[in-house]
Amino acid sequence: SFRSKPSLSLHPALTRSPHFHTRLASTMQLRFLADIHQPIKAIAPIRSLAWSPNNRRLALADSNNVIYLYDENGEKKEKFSTKSVSGEKGGNSYMITGLVFSPDSTKLAVAQSDNIVYIYKLGLEWGERKSICNKFDQKNQAAVTCVTWPYQHAGEVVFGRDDGEVKIGMLKTNRGATLYAAESPCVALCSSPDGHGVLSAHADGSIHRWFFKGTGGFDESALGGASSLANPDSLIGHAKIAQHTSVPASLAWGETIICAGADKKVVFYHLDGSIVQHFDLSNIKNQQEFTSLVANPSGQSCVVGSINRFQLFNYNIRRGQWEEGERIDASNLHTVTCMAWKPDGSRLVLGNTCSGASLFDACIKRYKYRGEFEFTYVSPSQVIVKRLTSGTRIVLKSLYGYEILKVITRGKYLIGYTPKTLLLGDLESCKLSEVPWNGGGGDEKFYFENPRVCLVYHQGDVSVVEYGINEIIGSFRTDHVSPHLMSVRVLYKLVGGVPGIPHHNESPLNSYDDSTIMHPDQMEGIKRIAYLVDSHTIQILDLISSVPIARIDHDLKVDWLELNSRGGKLLFRDKSKHLYLYDVHAQEKTPLLTYCSYVQWVPESDVVVAQNRGDLCVWYSIDAPDRVTIVPIKGEVEDIVRSDSYTAVVVNEGTTSVNYALDDGLIQFGTAMEDHNYEHAADILDKLTLTPETEAMWKNLATIVMADQKYHIAERCYAALGDVSKARYLRQVHEEHMAVRRQHHLAQSNALGEEVTIAAQSYDYDPLDHWKVRAKIAILNGDFKYAEQIYLEQGKIEEALDMYQKVHRFEDSIELALAKGVPNAEERRKKYLDWLIQTGQHDKAARRYEKEGKVVKAVDQYLKGGFPSSAASLVNRHLSSGGNVHEDLLDRISRALISSNLHQKAGEFYEARQMYDEAIDAYKKGHAYRHAVELARKHFSTEVVPLEQEWADWLVSQKQLEGAVHHYIEAGQYKQALNCAIQARQWKRAEQILENLPKRDAKTYYQRIARHYEEMQAYQEARRFYLKADMHKEAMKMFEDAGMLESMIEVAETFMAGDQVINLYLEQAQRLETQHRYREAETLYLKANEPDYAINMYKKHHLFDDMIRLVAQFRKVHLKDAHVQIGQQLESEGNLRDAEQHYIEAGKWMDAVAMYRNHNSWEEAIQITKTYGPMDQWKRVAIQQAVMVATESQDDEKGAQLLFKRGLFEEAINFCLERALWNFAFDIARTSMESKIPEVHKEYAVYLEENGRLLEAEEEYINGSYPKEAIDMWIHEQDWDNAMRVAQTHDPTLINYVLEKQGESGGQMGKKLSAQQLGAGVDDADEDDDMDISEPTVIGETPLAPTYVKPRVGGASVGGGASNDTANSTTPPQSGASAEQRIEQLAKSQQWPAALQTAKDAGHTILYAKFHSQHLVKSHQYQQALQVLTEYGIPVEEQLLPMYKEIVKRILWQHPPPSNELIKQARNLLVHLDQKFKDASINTSSKAFKEFSKYVTIVHLMNMYNVCSEHAPDLDDLRLKQAVSLLRYTNLIPPDRAFCRAGEICRKQKRMDMGLVFYNRYLDISDAIDEIPEPQDPNTLARAMVELENTDFQETDIPYLVPIPRERCLSEKEHDEITNDVLVESISGSSQQSLPKRTCTSCGHSIYEAALSCSKCNTTYEPCIVTGYPVLTSTKISCTHCYKPANRNDWNSYIMKMKNCPHCEQNSLTQ
Repeated sequence: SFRSKPSLSLHPALTRSPHFHTRLASTMQLRFLADIHQPIKAIAPIRSLAWSPNNRRLALADSNNVIYLYDENGEKKEKFSTKSVSGEKGGNSYMITGLVFSPDSTKLAVAQSDNIVYIYKLGLEWGERKSICNKFDQKNQAAVTCVTWPYQHAGEVVFGRDDGEVKIGMLKTNRGATLYAAESPCVALCSSPDGHGVLSAHADGSIHRWFFKGTGGFDESALGGASSLANPDSLIGHAKIAQHTSVPASLAWGETIICAGADKKVVFYHLDGSIVQHFDLSNIKNQQEFTSLVANPSGQSCVVGSINRFQLFNYNIRRGQWEEGERIDASNLHTVTCMAWKPDGSRLVLGNTCSGASLFDACIKRYKYRGEFEFTYVSPSQVIVKRLTSGTRIVLKSLYGYEILKVITRGKYLIGYTPKTLLLGDLESCKLSEVPWNGGGGDEKFYFENPRVCLVYHQGDVSVVEYGINEIIGSFRTDHVSPHLMSVRVLYKLVGGVPGIPHHNESPLNSYDDSTIMHPDQMEGIKRIAYLVDSHTIQILDLISSVPIARIDHDLKVDWLELNSRGGKLLFRDKSKHLYLYDVHAQEKTPLLTYCSYVQWVPESDVVVAQNRGDLCVWYSIDAPDRVTIVPIKGEVEDIVRSDSYTAVVVNEGTTSVNYALDDGLIQFGTAMEDHNYEHAADILDKLTLTPETEAMWKNLATIVMADQKYHIAERCYAALGDVSKARYLRQVHEEHMAVRRQHHLAQSNALGEEVTIAAQSYDYDPLDHWKVRAKIAILNGDFKYAEQIYLEQGKIEEALDMYQKVHRFEDSIELALAKGVPNAEERRKKYLDWLIQTGQHDKAARRYEKEGKVVKAVDQYLKGGFPSSAASLVNRHLSSGGNVHEDLLDRISRALISSNLHQKAGEFYEARQMYDEAIDAYKKGHAYRHAVELARKHFSTEVVPLEQEWADWLVSQKQLEGAVHHYIEAGQYKQALNCAIQARQWKRAEQILENLPKRDAKTYYQRIARHYEEMQAYQEARRFYLKADMHKEAMKMFEDAGMLESMIEVAETFMAGDQVINLYLEQAQRLETQHRYREAETLYLKANEPDYAINMYKKHHLFDDMIRLVAQFRKVHLKDAHVQIGQQLESEGNLRDAEQHYIEAGKWMDAVAMYRNHNSWEEAIQITKTYGPMDQWKRVAIQQAVMVATESQDDEKGAQLLFKRGLFEEAINFCLERALWNFAFDIARTSMESKIPEVHKEYAVYLEENGRLLEAEEEYINGSYPKEAIDMWIHEQDWDNAMRVAQTHDPTLINYVLEKQGESGGQMGKKLSAQQLGAGVDDADEDDDMDISEPTVIGETPLAPTYVKPRVGGASVGGGASNDTANSTTPPQSGASAEQRIEQLAKSQQWPAALQTAKDAGHTILYAKFHSQHLVKSHQYQQALQVLTEYGIPVEEQLLPMYKEIVKRILWQHPPPSNELIKQARNLLVHLDQKFKDASINTSSKAFKEFSKYVTIVHLMNMYNVCSEHAPDLDDLRLKQAVSLLRYTNLIPPDRAFCRAGEICRKQKRMDMGLVFYNRYLDISDAIDEIPEPQDPNTLARAMVELENTDFQETDIPYLVPIPRERCLSEKEHDEITNDVLVESISGSSQQSLPKRTCTSCGHSIYEAALSCSKCNTTYEPCIVTGYPVLTSTKISCTHCYKPANRNDWNSYIMKMKNCPHCEQNSLTQ
């Protein structure tokens, strides 16, 4: 029978918490979301479920053969009916056996039992028409049982049949083919994780595999077993890999191959069929056969479904094995028929037999990151990153299956860490890279400025990672890792082979898949990075070849650099703001600006925008750096914005931002040029107005196309530039080119047949190589000699001559004609000469005559043409070669030179003719004084000085003053030279000249030079010249104006009288004081010997430190008074801290205390008293505070609490006693000062007595061990009965005292004691005369006074009463007493040697040990007590348990720690007692005995630790466990020692996961030791019991509340070493701070490894006698003598070394 509404939403197992989740070993969580398909009260199973690969759709097939489509949230969107093979819709003639989506999510394959597979086209959007696009009809051969679709084979669907065949359906041909055939029906199919293979399971248990191609496309090691296959090619095709133990109805392929079936076993197979693991669940109660199985997309988790239950399994990446997860029972679930896991891993859907389908959220963990993203770990190696603002999701997955340890984001970029790789991704383009990474652990720096690559900096290395490529494309070392100092460019070739970059409006990929990953062998283009090798050196690295392609050494530090978009040019700027351009191809550096505050490449272009102060500089053509467009601006450039057809520079002009538009056409031109699209570049320029910028671009384009032989484009360029002749000439070249082409084809057609013509047409002939075209191009380029060569090679002499004629190179034409023997060559020469003379070209005619050697004719032509200089040069050459010239001709040349004002040339001509007078006159007329002086030095030495004077005068007239100085000096005119030097601002030269002038003449010049140096702020130079000019006042004023006080004083002291200097000091000091230049004013006051002025100055301006400094230096007697005055002033102003300092310096610390007390700052008052007052003075201040707090709040308890918090326990108790706060007094005494408890009882008793509450007072007296005071109270009240009762009950020695007091009262008051009472009292006194000390004071309990027990043997009567003093006096043992009595009497009188001898004689040494040990414990001699017990015997008495516990506790807490021998003795003592108590059947369940048992375990483990350290040092693993086990007793032993010891052995064993936890707890305890005040009672072991932070120790049996020791267990140096080690280990991240876990054998809960109980089910475990670790049933072993349990491995390790049982020390066998 079915319930009314069987639904997963009602499952009690699934709804026990608002957020249901199942905790797996790998912490996988499932959370029930909704029933997406409601169940019914009938058997109507969900046939199949399938998710689309794009995660947007879920398909569900029900029992009515209807398919429902849901969105990713489980909301039903569409449905449609399927049809049978005959075409009928719906019906029960068939059933759907499988659903699967195509890899592109647009199609759905439906397998049906009526022998057909339909492929439905669904589209990508909701509402699209559904249609059947393919069908694979099996023609009644066999029913289709299952279907799968490998995602790497979009056109091939695979399905299985009930005849055992596995077939493939090819969508392109709509035909099927058999992959392979098995011997039994196919019951299950699944695809491989890499999408290249399929698995099939068959009814006979066989499992078959098929691979479409080799295994190179997936990670073989992740699949398991593949690495063991010798030949991966053998995997291609079909293979039977395994034989399952039952029908493998459930099959999945994840991290391994997973099978489950009716035998209730889940088996995990390697790829080769070997078994990895198997889980037999048949012995689990109510476990039914498995009916379905699904693995999550990462393959690291799977869910197996059965009846009313589903089971989870998880793959542990670290251990490399599968682990059983939680088992979920749901009574309404019924049979799980099918399951589907969403491809991104975030959803799981279950279908059952009642037509129900439930949706679950699946993840390991989920958390929000910075409020922007949500990270969902759907498997250890896969994370879904969800942007919270938009809801978009991205899947982050390790391709190698590594566990993702950490994920962080930086804007739109994603960073993920795995143990061996680094994941980097772009959240917009959805490109992800996974690169090998062994460095860091979070200390890397990432730079995401470039949209294509990420730069990762780690320990001096920079790695370049390109998104979408799974390897590092380049790396280099640098210390300069600013984004402004590294520039990377990645450029790919487009389809046409032209380098380019994607347009900035390209839309990103909609989803990430393997198709977006780019492999290195698919990449072409440019990948370059520019970076700094050092601060002055730039290097450009080719990331493809890893070879540096440029290195730039610069003189100054570089502070910015950037490559252009194609990596061919580099802009960089140095610290002086100089901007440079570097051409990578030409290896040239060009300066652009001398000052640049902003520079940037325009995005996706080679246009540069820079700011030079108030100018915006734009280089539209960076190849012409001198062509720059300058636009005045009024602010600072902020950014460059660019859209499709608009580019602008954003300038911040203060209150607003203004856009300065750039010429987008010019920008596009640069892009076209880089792409070599010259036609498009010319089209762009045609649309622009001709400006200097566009003119430069036309010229640049013309140069490039000419070199590229694109003459038709060059014609356009020169036409645009207005060079019509060149444009026409290029038109002719183009026409010639076309004519040559036509002639060539015509000639080929005429000379050859048709067949040859076809071949000729295919011949690659270039008309540009024709001689005519080449000659014309050479002429255009001005290379006429090359054109001549081309013509001559073709025998075209006439064409060459014609070329020279056309370009008017007649001489070249004549030379060629003469050289080649042209018939009319001589005639042409004569005609040419005549033509030159007739047209007045005498210089050319002269050169022609000169070539022919006709000197006279040549000179004549030079003179006729007005070229006398050329004539003179010709004559000089002729004369120097031995020729002769007539004098008339020479004179004619000389006159021509002078008439042409060529005086220098004339002088040289005269000098050559040795006419020196005429030469000097000519030189002077031509102002060629250098030649004149040189000639005069040779021939007229007396004329040199006048010539130098004349030369200098002429230079002055020409404003060349600097040059005139030297010549005036040469002429001896020093004043004139000095004036010129000063006017030319040649100051150093002027100084040199002044050395030659008399002082009276030089004084004026010194002043001028001094003022110059003053203007230049060269003050010392100016001082020198002022003093030379006797102007010391001006020098002093200069120094005063410049603020150079010391220099001014130095001048004053040198040139002024003493009184004047002092007055100057005071005057200047006062002026400096008004300018707040106090230090300089102080200097002057002190120089004036007026320190009081300086002291008052500092006091007036509240500069008390300087004031005190001066008082201490000059008025030391008044120093303390000065401090007091300052303190009082500061106190009045409320500056208490500074006032305190001055009070302390004055030795008036009590004034400081009073100040703080008056201002209610008690903490500071107490601190000062502690520091400077007597030892306990601060306590008085604290008491004063407590009194004030109690008075103001009218609550005395607050004052007591204040004292208690300060650790003043005795003062707090006294405070309570004074104010009758009895309960609080008792609380403080019990917790912090046990020695005060009797006093509190006594004071409380006095209080009660004064208030008439006598019985209560008596009780308090007795509780405080003051029976005499209680008796005195009753005696005072004359209540003799109560007095006698108290004496008899609590101190019989006081009976006589009561009787005496009663006798003294004369029996007048109260009634007398009867004879019986008196006799009884005497008898009691006799009996109590021999006392037995029982129990000493115990730390942690209420301290007890010695308690007396009645003697075991009756004694003789004593004569008269005895007081307390007489009771404690030494009395010899009575004669006739037994040996026991004699020992007891000797013990009471502390005659221990006699007592020992008596005990030895009587054989009662154990009795001696009892008495003596009690006495030693009372005297706090615990080690001696242990020695006595060890040597003379251990009394086994239950009432002595507290003493034994006290002895051991005190030994464990002693400082320094006890020796190994002492620990061994304590262990033997307690183990002996433990065994004896158990043998005596004493109640071992009492609280006291349980605590005693803990001490037995403690000393045993400590002794074991020592034994392993001394005798078996290689048993460090046992020592580690022993040290860790001792931590559960840190509420009884010094906790800092225990945690320090555990941390140390963990570090030695390299178990720093635990070691960090223990070391950190040790450091917490050490901090508490520093913070908590030390108790006053010296017998108190600990400062306080403190509950420490317990995050690391949750669900363990390690105590949270621990005692804080009085002092540290380590020295300061050792403590600092541990602190540093913990800090280094934590920063490095090499160890994770955690405690190891194990599984509880009862409930399966994960618990602390060393815990003796489970925090969930409270199961307890026995401690191992070797290590103290819990003994597990599976490993339990026991000693055959003492039967103490142990873990087998630990026992064997110990026995192999020590050969005996660690407890009973017998040579034990085990059972």
